[in-house]
Amino acid sequence: MPEMWKSRSRNKTPRVKEWSTLKADTEFSKLIRERDGKCLRCGTKEQLTCSHFWSRKCSALRYERDNCIALCAWKCHIFGWEKEKQGEYRDFMLKRLGTERYEELRKIYYQSRMSRKES
Repeated sequence: MPEMWKSRSRNKTPRVKEWSTLKADTEFSKLIRERDGKCLRCGTKEQLTCSHFWSRKCSALRYERDNCIALCAWKCHIFGWEKEKQGEYRDFMLKRLGTERYEELRKIYYQSRMSRKES
């Protein structure tokens, strides 16, 4: 653990540095873009973004690697698959993850939505 993250009190309990959501999102996006290395729809390596298949509003899936892929910003993310969540994008994710894993993520997403409505 880096020295700056350690507690300076007598307690000897290490203090963990907390990240803001913005910092966590930025680092997670970088991890996904580096993992994939190119847009998984068209193959370009320019202007990559991290696309969440199940909305990142679902905190349980926001940082789930299996829920995210790299897509180029405009052609494939904003004007492409973002509008095709139940079409071509869904088919791609089913093939990529397999039915069992896809269904696990789907269940987490819908359970989260139901929990918020009940609150």
